[in-house]
Amino acid sequence: MNHKKKDSLIIPLCPHLLFCIIIFLITACQSTPKEKLYPGTPSLLSGVHPEMNTPGFWIARHGDPDGRILDAQGIDRINGEVQAQGLTRDLGMIQQVTSEDLAKDFIKTITWVRKVSLFTKNGKRLHKDFTAACENEMNIQNLPPLISPRYGYTVRQTNVRILPTDEPGYEEKGSEFIDHIQASSIDWGTPLVLLHQSKSGEWLFVHTELISGWIRAAEVAHIEADAFFTLYRRSEPLVVTAAKADLWADTSKTRFLGSVRMGSYLFAPITITDGASASEGLLEIRMSARSKNGTFIEIPAWVESKYVSKGFLPYTARTIYEQAFKLLHSPYGWGGSFGERDCSQFLCEIFRTVGIVLPRNSSRQARVGIPIEWIERQTSTDAKKDILTNGAIGGATLLRFPGHIMLYLGSVYGEPYAIHSTWGYREKIGRSNVTRLVNRVVVSNLNLGEGSDKGSHIERLTNAVIIAGTEDFYGNQE
Repeated sequence: MNHKKKDSLIIPLCPHLLFCIIIFLITACQSTPKEKLYPGTPSLLSGVHPEMNTPGFWIARHGDPDGRILDAQGIDRINGEVQAQGLTRDLGMIQQVTSEDLAKDFIKTITWVRKVSLFTKNGKRLHKDFTAACENEMNIQNLPPLISPRYGYTVRQTNVRILPTDEPGYEEKGSEFIDHIQASSIDWGTPLVLLHQSKSGEWLFVHTELISGWIRAAEVAHIEADAFFTLYRRSEPLVVTAAKADLWADTSKTRFLGSVRMGSYLFAPITITDGASASEGLLEIRMSARSKNGTFIEIPAWVESKYVSKGFLPYTARTIYEQAFKLLHSPYGWGGSFGERDCSQFLCEIFRTVGIVLPRNSSRQARVGIPIEWIERQTSTDAKKDILTNGAIGGATLLRFPGHIMLYLGSVYGEPYAIHSTWGYREKIGRSNVTRLVNRVVVSNLNLGEGSDKGSHIERLTNAVIIAGTEDFYGNQE
């Protein structure tokens, strides 16, 4: 029997078409950088035992967990000292800013971005056209001689950028964890001083109590100065004590409005809603919103009472431990990216629940309170550990080295421990140094990074400060 062989289907490609396909594939590969992957860490970091991941472990080891570190007057004093140093702002004071100062700040930022190596989502270096476009959008040439401040409130959680753009500037090619154009993120209802509008009108340069930068104009409700000052000076806030508190448009909790993070302040009217059981009590609040013409209005909202405190919590070690551990394992977010928190914002949120307003970045936070001066003079890790074990106060001491800050928990057999929101640390594996990705809030000792090219946390430690006023703290020790 004869079998006819079927001919294969062959589609001839002309050389020109084949060349175009090859070029397309090469271009596509170049425009999509290889994602940078990092080795992770175990759930428990080295030297940490499961019971250390609870506030109770540290409360039980503390000598006086319920003793007030500062009373209300002492907290007012330390907040005043921080403002006097220019580390935070009182927005209730008229902000006098000249166009010359603002222009210098803008140019300084542009110059910095041009000098550093930052990358786009496609893995390409930021081009000079990027900074030129941002500088044009800054509208520097239209700054008036004297800035007349205006006022507003945010109407949702929003990012604060160092340049008027949503385009990122990543630290590493193929890694989207650290965007250096991101300054911070601020919650719904944050008061603002509005200083300048971008050329397109889409961005506003603002001051908050803690940060300056550009935010989207559509996320701001404008308010007259007198009304702003009245609202800003309100007392007895509802303080968010949960990691995040959901806000609802109805008492049946079916229409979600948004959420606010720990340390946010919410305000009256306050009522226990009819129809809600005692265990599911809702508190009625008012939130900022934009009218059709962009002006400030208030809308009703509801928050579960279990997520807030009527007034500030007492400033005790127990309070700080319990608030810090509510954030354990929550994701890291550089500059508040992804709606989360970095190392300094982690501390801001915790301490705001007791009424202490810390600065927004780690270097400024290390200038608050009482320094443990011997730390910066030591090169010996054993000496540093001894100083912390004998001189630091668990739940009230901040530990910093350049680029990072932590909350001291206490020492176990002479080893200091901290809780902190961290992206990662360096580790030596064989002859190589690699970055271990943590990317969350963790408890750790200070030996992270030991043997690496950057050194351990305890080796790099430069500052330790007790968050208390000199007069109040030493007065309580007598």
